[in-house]
Amino acid sequence: MIREPEIVLSRRRISHLVALLLYVLYTVLIWGLPVLSHLKSRLVGTTADPTLFIYALKWWPWALSHHTNPLIDHWIWAPTGQFMLWVTSVPAISAFLWPVTHLAGPVAAYNIAMLVSPLLASWSMYLLLSLLVPRWGWRFWGGICFGFSSYQIGQMLGHLNLTWVFFLPLLVMLSVKVYQCFERGSRPSLGISLAFIASAVVLFFTSTEIFTTLTFFSIVFGAVTLIVFRHQLTRSLKLLLKWIAINVVIVIILLLPMVIYLLQHPFYHGTPFNPKTFSTDLLNFIIPTGMTIGGPLTLGISGHFVGNYYEDGAYLGIPMIALIVIATKRLWALPWIRALTYTMLIIAVCSFGPVLHIDGKPTIAMPWTLMLHVPLIRDALPARFSLYISFIATIVATIGLDRIAGGLLPDETSMAKSTHLALLIIAVLAPVMLVPNVKLGKGYLWTPYHIPSFFTQPSLYQKYLPAQSTVMIFPYGMFGDAQTMQSSAHFWFKLANGYMGAPPPPYQGPMVEKLFFERHPPILPTYPKDMARLIARQNVSRVVAVNNLAPYARKLLSAVPDLTRIYQGHGVVVWSLNQK
Repeated sequence: MIREPEIVLSRRRISHLVALLLYVLYTVLIWGLPVLSHLKSRLVGTTADPTLFIYALKWWPWALSHHTNPLIDHWIWAPTGQFMLWVTSVPAISAFLWPVTHLAGPVAAYNIAMLVSPLLASWSMYLLLSLLVPRWGWRFWGGICFGFSSYQIGQMLGHLNLTWVFFLPLLVMLSVKVYQCFERGSRPSLGISLAFIASAVVLFFTSTEIFTTLTFFSIVFGAVTLIVFRHQLTRSLKLLLKWIAINVVIVIILLLPMVIYLLQHPFYHGTPFNPKTFSTDLLNFIIPTGMTIGGPLTLGISGHFVGNYYEDGAYLGIPMIALIVIATKRLWALPWIRALTYTMLIIAVCSFGPVLHIDGKPTIAMPWTLMLHVPLIRDALPARFSLYISFIATIVATIGLDRIAGGLLPDETSMAKSTHLALLIIAVLAPVMLVPNVKLGKGYLWTPYHIPSFFTQPSLYQKYLPAQSTVMIFPYGMFGDAQTMQSSAHFWFKLANGYMGAPPPPYQGPMVEKLFFERHPPILPTYPKDMARLIARQNVSRVVAVNNLAPYARKLLSAVPDLTRIYQGHGVVVWSLNQK
């Protein structure tokens, strides 16, 4: 006979599985349908950023299997190379997706990594809320609001490292479990500590930016919590803070060798992006961009925001803001609600960056100006703090809905039916307002992916490109696919350029920066000689240009001596230098 606890456990697991399957279905409907049947020829997202991650997914397994130091990639920006931990090279995701990369290639691995990110974010938030609210409906609702937030939708345009945000609710969930253990008078298991430590370490190797900002705002939340609980600092809370501190110290010890190694290879000289540009506009909290379903109606306002579709992800919507106001007003007596609300407001102020923008216009200086002088955190883009705003907003709103409205249907213990119905309508509208604008389709939610067949046929590239020779490819910079062309050829040759973030310091000259950040900038009179010197300095033996850029590349190479065209076909033109 099955015991009652086993039945309850089985039902709980089934409910968790149902939630996961519904999140999978939602993800497939929004992002999966255009891509799943074209995993190798289409990309989730847009612009050049996906190619960066496609390259990284290929690089880490290839380097490790070929006994090459994966931390310094001498196969791009040769001969100097690129230090891979100073850029968004997602080593942890590369490790998780290694089997997929091996079987289906890095393009398919990238698409799968992107597609699982919103559903994992939703499900991890759902599991966290399972510890905080008893009703399945509100837990599922919270998962939708967080996993498909405006932040997540924007980063799905191609920022793989910023989409794997499920670590945030996962780490908080583990902390809540520990707190509940202390409340019951028991000790947390070693497994919970190991899971916390492992999650934090994996997060570091997934996104150092999220790791850094999460650490920073966790300290802020800890300070706010101590202030709020200063007159009622319970034993359980003290033990929780002690447990977190011990595990954080262990994480620091584990990461210290890598941090020292990073500091010994200072390839990074600050973010190429201005925090003033990528900060939250005050109106963005209530005005969506074109990425969400109602966005096209407000383009006259959102078009003034200083960022872009990737980063303008602060939109919560009036229904969600209304729910937060109702929840905080009704539950203000609860110290955890006060601590969460204060922290959310602090993060919102930080997200404005050094200058408050309203409708795109700069107004007054903001406190974040002080943080521009603090190492590491100064390089974070304030607009991305919307991740934490949506996270806290979802928790507060979900707890409020569960405590105030009770079940999804009114009963004798709930509020008046009319008020309950009004609250339910607002709750339904909140995630509806966050639905992605699927009409954007091609060019936004997904992009065709194609590289010249020259790089997929060993009989061609091995004939015209000597093994381990240095090759320069046009398109040159961030709007090209040079590094994915190279990885498609299984690193047969080294690359004189590439896109793994901004060019390394040795190559940050005026011409390189123009070529890197623009598709085909005007060729100034000094550029041909500058290019000839750069090619000689990098010991380039071959130059390859895709067909439509061949005339442009040839003009840029006009000062290079002994330049000989040796092949044209399969989408490219190949030149040899000095008959090498």
